[in-house]
Amino acid sequence: MKILAFVSVLSVCFVFCEGQTFEKKYASIDFFQFINPEFVFIKQFKFSKNADFYMSTPYYELSASKIKAGEACFFAISKKYPEEWIKGALTGECGKKSSLYKSLICRAKQLFRIDTAVLKQSLELYVFFIDKQNLEGPFLEEAEGGISENYDPKPNGTIIIYKYDGKGWLTIDSTKNSEIPRFFGESYMKKLSEIKINEYLGSDD
Repeated sequence: MKILAFVSVLSVCFVFCEGQTFEKKYASIDFFQFINPEFVFIKQFKFSKNADFYMSTPYYELSASKIKAGEACFFAISKKYPEEWIKGALTGECGKKSSLYKSLICRAKQLFRIDTAVLKQSLELYVFFIDKQNLEGPFLEEAEGGISENYDPKPNGTIIIYKYDGKGWLTIDSTKNSEIPRFFGESYMKKLSEIKINEYLGSDD
């Protein structure tokens, strides 16, 4: 099982890293302080091969206009499958919601608002980040509430992948990519989700 887990981690790296070199260091940004739990959403990953199994990952987008240093997207994923964190979505206030998705959103907001200890203990936390020097903009757009600043990734820019290790946000990888952090992060988390489900099912894939 340990060998399978090691090979699984390597497979994620081979898909996304493309041999990029990076320096392992802690981010100077505390990404937690910028997250507003009211705007935490859920991305659900389902797989046609195992249609009865899926994983739900909370995420939150951080704009360059807000954190100043660059664009980022925060993802949280259960450390193992089945997902223990969703049990809280089925009870209390969250269990009264009209759908499972809304119950999951409710529980995610609770975790980010009042219970970060449980969040850090039960979920793996990732941030996908593009430094401002790898962004084009700002492009000013009129939106509800006023003028907003938007940025686009430069072609072949660098995405840095951070993982929370209990002390801070440690760089675990970087890769050349022109996608926005959320889209790249979704692909990365989908692969991790599939790995965790296959490990649970005892698959050799």
